[in-house]
Amino acid sequence: MMIRQALTKTQDRYRIKGTQLAEESGISQQHWSEYRNGKADLVSTKAWAALEAMERIHPGAIQYFCYLLAGRSVDGELNTLIEVADDDELEEAFLSIGKRMFRRNTVESALSKRVKSAAAQKSNAQ
Repeated sequence: MMIRQALTKTQDRYRIKGTQLAEESGISQQHWSEYRNGKADLVSTKAWAALEAMERIHPGAIQYFCYLLAGRSVDGELNTLIEVADDDELEEAFLSIGKRMFRRNTVESALSKRVKSAAAQKSNAQ
């Protein structure tokens, strides 16, 4: 897999918005978009800055990127990790999963409330 493809797939997997990436990495949204679409290149320092920014936004992004470059399946690795984990490691994994699900549900709930509120305001305005 090419570096461009791995960076793009990493950004997409973690749903990192271009605005977030621009703020964290110092790379303009326009330049990043051109890079993603194959219309521009990035020097290695900028590519690394983008990857570090993804990691700050979503820890685990660098590891995922490296798996992609190595041509390895993250899913297979996860299954292996689960199989060899001891009880303490499994407990830590379950806590991490619970925290992530809580954050996801909190974000989805907030977005749903905003959409309903915007629809109600639009309805009232008419």
